[in-house]
Amino acid sequence: MGGTPAGGTQAQPLSPGPCAQAGTAHTVTITLHSQGQVRGAVLHLPGAPRGSALALVMAFHGWGSSGARFERETGFDSLADRRGFAVLYPSSAGGHWQISGPRTDVTFIKALLARVEAVACIDRSRVYATGLSNGAGMVARLACEGSVELAGAVPVAGDYSALPPCEPMRAVPLLEIHGTSDTVVPYYDKRAYGGSDALGFAAAWAARDGCAEKPTRVAFAPHATLYSWSGCENGVRVEQLTLYGVGHGLPDAPGALVHAPGPTTISGIGVVWSFLAPIVLAAPPA
Repeated sequence: MGGTPAGGTQAQPLSPGPCAQAGTAHTVTITLHSQGQVRGAVLHLPGAPRGSALALVMAFHGWGSSGARFERETGFDSLADRRGFAVLYPSSAGGHWQISGPRTDVTFIKALLARVEAVACIDRSRVYATGLSNGAGMVARLACEGSVELAGAVPVAGDYSALPPCEPMRAVPLLEIHGTSDTVVPYYDKRAYGGSDALGFAAAWAARDGCAEKPTRVAFAPHATLYSWSGCENGVRVEQLTLYGVGHGLPDAPGALVHAPGPTTISGIGVVWSFLAPIVLAAPPA
């Protein structure tokens, strides 16, 4: 039977959710309130047919930057369009991420993920994080405190010395990338969290993930060596990519402020995505 519901108001059809819609490549600006602050992010979505759940890479900028600026400087959007994944560029409050102390930024990211799901068709089993410098420290903190939601992490040229104690609820796949000629966050940093250098940080992560004590070492590319730990819990991967003679930054990035100087021959974003793409959470969050 038809008619008007009690109260005289015509029933309105429910709008279709984001997974019921097809879309072309576009960028969305997201604003939300988190713990009394107005926070923002930029979300780039590739073209996708209706019903296609997208992997999501969260990309965290370095000190003094922003999500919008990091989007312009990394080149991630063009790779995302070619490979069919979404990229989220959050902005920190005050120009830097809180990698120690209050969980303000961890709480913000959790709220931001919920907002992204409301506007885009996201595969919760394929949510990843990468970041540069101070953003890399934030990635490491999320891998510690948001391990249930994060399928994999790739911190680049990060300072991990200020991280709080790390007690993830599950083993998290991780690749750390660092240049030996980094003068901003030195590769051989005696304060480094869990070890004496970038390789020590990765070794500590491998121990946390239940991996074998000693890594294998292979030539990854000219001026680059990859360390890989085997036997990790649930088959996760833990790796560290050492870039010899390379400075602070993301290799082959188009933006001058994030480009890593030195004799590297690799694409930073290409390496990031190659590591993350095969990883799928066995039990994604509801």
